[in-house]
Amino acid sequence: MKAMILAAGLGTRLRPLTEKTPKPLLPLTDRPLIDVLIGNLIRSGCEAVVINTHHLASIIDDFIREKSYGIPVHTVYEPRLLDTGGAIKNVEDFWDDRPFLVINGDIFTDMDLKGLYAVHLKDKPWVTMALHNHRDFNNVWVDAAGRIRGFGVRRPCPADSAGLESPPVDGSDGNSGFRILAFTGIQVIDPRVLDLIPADQPVGIIDVYCGMIRRGLAVKACLHPARYWYDIGTLDGYHQAVLEGLVRQVFEQDTPADDAHITWSSLKGDGSDRTWRRAACRGATLVVADHGPSPDQGTCEADAFVGIGRHLRKQGVKVPRIYEYHRPLGLVVLEDLGDTHLQDVVSRERDTGRIADHYHRVIDALVFMAILGAKGFDPALTYQTPSYDRDLILQSEARYFCDAFLN
Repeated sequence: MKAMILAAGLGTRLRPLTEKTPKPLLPLTDRPLIDVLIGNLIRSGCEAVVINTHHLASIIDDFIREKSYGIPVHTVYEPRLLDTGGAIKNVEDFWDDRPFLVINGDIFTDMDLKGLYAVHLKDKPWVTMALHNHRDFNNVWVDAAGRIRGFGVRRPCPADSAGLESPPVDGSDGNSGFRILAFTGIQVIDPRVLDLIPADQPVGIIDVYCGMIRRGLAVKACLHPARYWYDIGTLDGYHQAVLEGLVRQVFEQDTPADDAHITWSSLKGDGSDRTWRRAACRGATLVVADHGPSPDQGTCEADAFVGIGRHLRKQGVKVPRIYEYHRPLGLVVLEDLGDTHLQDVVSRERDTGRIADHYHRVIDALVFMAILGAKGFDPALTYQTPSYDRDLILQSEARYFCDAFLN
């Protein structure tokens, strides 16, 4: 099996992250997305990979050149964007007489690519498109026999893809026999399709498939299960994919499980702009602090959060362990030490002596943290200012208190 990764997009919806970094090289956990995709293809039995490039192509070329994958991995530069169908046709010399796999370069999923390829070999259609039910993307019409009949927001006619009426969004269409599903960006294509794609010009592969459907050529749907699927072509999709990847990586360090399901819950804020969430999986929990994307390349608040947090823990202060840090999005995965507040404890007490004891313990812990934290502390770890002085207290703390609480 040979495969192609479609990676020539401009990444406009991910700006400013893609102004200096091509979208395929944006990190998911500790690896760029394209590295994850190539690894998945290799594990699925892929023998060679070709990648089309355009935006910041030389950076992708340098990355691939420095890697050693054990199989041939080529890049092909497109001076003019050829769209999906044109890109596949443009590397026609790369393909052999076997069906080949094409995967969008901006998706993150654990779908079984080897299993999808096996389904195609068994059924032998012209194309097998991997579909799933995704409310935000459902627009592929599938009949009761599993053949794709059209694309878009209107039900296709029996002979072509002209529409009749608006579809539902939940993956079914009542009693009509149609299902409406979403394309995952993964497909297996028979080499015969190459003859139907015009050469040396931009063309979308979906337009090619619409013409095939009108001619009665089999474009099949394969509902292949996956634990997760994310379109990282937008900041929101990229954010969700990184969250999934970071947390799953920590959870599976000790007890890997193919069916591990992660549930999320929101936590109360801490008076800052960052948000907090708890992730739970098989009885274990983690906390994620979300600072938001860094506005520039300089030291940001999330850098200070991580640097100071790791310094304090190294000094013996009982702060949460930091497992992962994704700097582009400002995401930090932390040990979960609970969310009981001093105010919650004190409000339940009626004995003033015990209330005073709680405050004494907290003050002792703060003094302990200040003394140990000062040892070997590097002021470069800080964000707004290297020292915590009177001016900072008045400007950032007292003024914030007035704005956020009194006003």
